[in-house]
Amino acid sequence: MPDIIMFLKEKGDDLKLELLTECFYLGRIIAVPNIHRPCLAFAGFFEHFSYEQIWVIGGS
Repeated sequence: MPDIIMFLKEKGDDLKLELLTECFYLGRIIAVPNIHRPCLAFAGFFEHFSYEQIWVIGGS
């Protein structure tokens, strides 16, 4: 399974990703290859919150 370091090396430039966290999380395995858009979590709604997925934060 890929980890975050491998994902950033392979797809970071293509997806224009910017790392916004400390480096000690980069070795974590990506076990669930789905994306979570945490808008409702930021507003305080955690009923359907996914702790396992990759968070995508940004503007369009």
